[in-house]
Amino acid sequence: MTGVVTWPPCATIRRSPITALKELKELKVIPQGMSSHCLSIKETTEAGMAIEYRLTLAGTTQFEGVAERALPDPGERPVGTGSPLSVDLFRDLGFAVFVATGRNGYLDVESDEGPWEWEPDFYVSVTFRMDKEADPQWKVANMLTVVRRVLDTGSEDAVLVLNGDYVLLTRFGGELVKHRREGWWTSYAAADSIIPG
Repeated sequence: MTGVVTWPPCATIRRSPITALKELKELKVIPQGMSSHCLSIKETTEAGMAIEYRLTLAGTTQFEGVAERALPDPGERPVGTGSPLSVDLFRDLGFAVFVATGRNGYLDVESDEGPWEWEPDFYVSVTFRMDKEADPQWKVANMLTVVRRVLDTGSEDAVLVLNGDYVLLTRFGGELVKHRREGWWTSYAAADSIIPG
């Protein structure tokens, strides 16, 4: 199943993130509002060698504030002059981070109960792009630490999605629900201690 990837503020792409970015780069077409450096932050994305986690927060929260909540150390914080903000933390944490804002969001993914859709009117997304070759336990623990920090410092409804395909957790009305407990959460030793529930 391919997911729907929204590159805020304006482009909704109905194919896998890797395929969509590769096609856009080959055609030299960059949707309005999408920074060209997003297409080439890590060349491993083009070769299908990346994993992407996206935490989406519903609401009108300022994306700069979410970037600060996610990575409070100014040396690690995503930077830029608009949406998306980005930072390469591959060496230190195992991933690059993009923080973007958008409207009329749309997720079409698989949950434990089957196909699941969500359409937040306004949202901020925090995307983690990882190289498949790096130590998965280390980088996933680092990513979950950032996700936990964002969840702990705000009350927004939230969804964490793997590769635009699978829901890993949702939080609606303050209630956190994990998905793919047996297939994903149990694969990472520190996952349940970082985000209990």
